[in-house]
Amino acid sequence: MAEFDGEWTRVLIFGDKTYWRRKEDNLAKIYQMEYILKSDSSLRKDLILYNENKIGEADKALNELENTQESDILLRNKYNNENLFNK
Repeated sequence: MAEFDGEWTRVLIFGDKTYWRRKEDNLAKIYQMEYILKSDSSLRKDLILYNENKIGEADKALNELENTQESDILLRNKYNNENLFNK
């Protein structure tokens, strides 16, 4: 048994041994797509800020995203309900 520490996006440590660090070990080739959709998760403001270690700003951006998603769900449900009754 050993203690472990890490974060899948940065480092993995078991006991006293570091198994990998993102910046030092090339675990996989990452190919950047030529065209990225606006909805691509790599463009999420909260994740970008988090990776820049701007935790407070990332938390605010995540809250904004969640509020937008909740509003979108309500709009979709309203649209679906209105169209259901109009058939």
